[in-house]
Amino acid sequence: RSFGMNAWSFRDMGRRARRCPLRCGRDVRARSPRPGAAAAYFFAAVFRVALGFLAGCWDKVKEAVWKVANLFIDRVEISSEPAHDALIAYLVARSLF
Repeated sequence: RSFGMNAWSFRDMGRRARRCPLRCGRDVRARSPRPGAAAAYFFAAVFRVALGFLAGCWDKVKEAVWKVANLFIDRVEISSEPAHDALIAYLVARSLF
Protein backbone atom coordinates (compact mmCIF):
# COMPACT_ATOMS: atom_id res chain seq x y z
CA ARG A 1 0.00 0.00 0.00
CA SER A 2 1.72 3.08 -1.22
CA PHE A 3 0.48 6.41 0.13
CA GLY A 4 -2.32 4.65 2.01
CA MET A 5 -4.36 4.03 -1.16
CA ASN A 6 -5.82 0.75 -2.33
CA ALA A 7 -7.91 -0.32 -5.32
CA TRP A 8 -11.14 0.77 -3.62
CA SER A 9 -9.88 4.23 -2.71
CA PHE A 10 -10.15 5.62 -6.25
CA ARG A 11 -13.70 4.38 -6.70
CA ASP A 12 -15.19 6.29 -3.79
CA MET A 13 -12.68 9.13 -3.65
CA GLY A 14 -15.25 11.93 -3.96
CA ARG A 15 -17.77 10.31 -1.60
CA ARG A 16 -15.69 9.70 1.48
CA ALA A 17 -15.65 12.21 4.30
CA ARG A 18 -12.19 13.56 5.06
CA ARG A 19 -10.84 15.66 7.87
CA CYS A 20 -10.44 19.37 7.36
CA PRO A 21 -6.86 20.33 6.37
CA LEU A 22 -6.90 22.97 9.15
CA ARG A 23 -7.68 20.17 11.62
CA CYS A 24 -10.79 21.85 12.95
CA GLY A 25 -12.58 18.51 13.31
CA ARG A 26 -15.13 18.96 10.53
CA ASP A 27 -15.64 16.44 7.74
CA VAL A 28 -14.95 17.87 4.31
CA ARG A 29 -16.25 16.39 1.07
CA ALA A 30 -14.66 17.10 -2.28
CA ARG A 31 -17.17 18.68 -4.69
CA SER A 32 -17.05 20.28 -8.08
CA PRO A 33 -17.32 24.09 -8.06
CA ARG A 34 -20.91 23.91 -9.35
CA PRO A 35 -23.13 21.22 -10.82
CA GLY A 36 -22.49 20.72 -14.54
CA ALA A 37 -19.20 22.60 -14.53
CA ALA A 38 -17.33 19.74 -16.19
CA ALA A 39 -19.89 19.56 -19.01
CA ALA A 40 -19.71 23.33 -19.54
CA TYR A 41 -15.92 23.19 -19.82
CA PHE A 42 -16.17 20.24 -22.21
CA PHE A 43 -18.63 22.02 -24.52
CA ALA A 44 -16.51 25.19 -24.44
CA ALA A 45 -13.48 23.15 -25.50
CA VAL A 46 -15.47 21.47 -28.30
CA PHE A 47 -16.67 24.89 -29.51
CA ARG A 48 -13.09 26.21 -29.57
CA VAL A 49 -11.90 23.19 -31.54
CA ALA A 50 -14.75 23.57 -34.06
CA LEU A 51 -14.03 27.28 -34.44
CA GLY A 52 -10.33 26.60 -34.98
CA PHE A 53 -11.15 23.94 -37.58
CA LEU A 54 -13.47 26.36 -39.41
CA ALA A 55 -10.84 29.10 -39.35
CA GLY A 56 -8.21 26.68 -40.63
CA CYS A 57 -10.20 25.63 -43.69
CA TRP A 58 -12.11 28.87 -44.31
CA ASP A 59 -10.99 29.09 -47.97
CA LYS A 60 -12.48 25.67 -48.75
CA VAL A 61 -15.72 26.49 -46.91
CA LYS A 62 -16.06 29.80 -48.75
CA GLU A 63 -15.42 28.12 -52.10
CA ALA A 64 -18.08 25.47 -51.43
CA VAL A 65 -20.65 28.08 -50.37
CA TRP A 66 -20.02 30.10 -53.55
CA LYS A 67 -20.44 26.99 -55.71
CA VAL A 68 -23.80 26.24 -54.08
CA ALA A 69 -24.92 29.88 -54.37
CA ASN A 70 -23.99 29.99 -58.06
CA LEU A 71 -26.44 27.17 -58.75
CA PHE A 72 -29.25 29.65 -58.12
CA ILE A 73 -27.75 32.71 -59.85
CA ASP A 74 -28.18 33.27 -63.58
CA ARG A 75 -26.02 35.58 -65.62
CA VAL A 76 -28.04 37.93 -67.82
CA GLU A 77 -26.69 40.08 -70.62
CA ILE A 78 -28.50 43.33 -71.46
CA SER A 79 -27.96 44.06 -75.12
CA SER A 80 -29.73 47.40 -75.63
CA GLU A 81 -28.36 50.67 -74.27
CA PRO A 82 -31.73 52.14 -73.14
CA ALA A 83 -32.56 49.02 -71.14
CA HIS A 84 -29.10 49.17 -69.54
CA ASP A 85 -29.57 52.83 -68.58
CA ALA A 86 -33.05 52.14 -67.16
CA LEU A 87 -31.73 49.24 -65.07
CA ILE A 88 -28.83 51.28 -63.70
CA ALA A 89 -31.18 54.17 -62.85
CA TYR A 90 -33.51 51.74 -61.04
CA LEU A 91 -30.66 50.21 -59.02
CA VAL A 92 -29.15 53.60 -58.11
CA ALA A 93 -32.54 54.95 -56.99
CA ARG A 94 -33.06 52.01 -54.63
CA SER A 95 -29.49 51.74 -53.42
CA LEU A 96 -28.83 51.51 -49.70
CA PHE A 97 -25.71 53.63 -49.92
